Amino acid sequence: MRRVLYKLPEVIAAEEVWITEGERDADNLAAIGLTATTNSDGASQKWLAEWTDTLSGKRVIITPDSDAPGVKRGEVIANELKGKAAEVVIVRMPSPHKDISDSHRRACSSRARSSRRSTAALANS
Repeated sequence: MRRVLYKLPEVIAAEEVWITEGERDADNLAAIGLTATTNSDGASQKWLAEWTDTLSGKRVIITPDSDAPGVKRGEVIANELKGKAAEVVIVRMPSPHKDISDSHRRACSSRARSSRRSTAALANS
């Protein structure tokens, strides 16, 4: 069976592609208008030359998980894309965030709490 990048048609059409570790992360980025992909089997899957070819000439932003396998995977992908992609950037999640979805969830929770406080303050004025 041929292994392809997640959301391959969108990846092929895009000039900029975000690489995540998992479909959930890719879907969360897609929900805010970014083209995002991942490979099957997460950090344990060997990066394939075919995936490098697919991303050749594109601006690639890698958002690895913050655990050791995720960080190593991000570095492997960046090295594979060096000299082939137009640009390669690694965006590391700040502690305590595990991945892009965790960061997104916490940011949304924080905005919701802030919104509730603002609404309560307006109601009490």
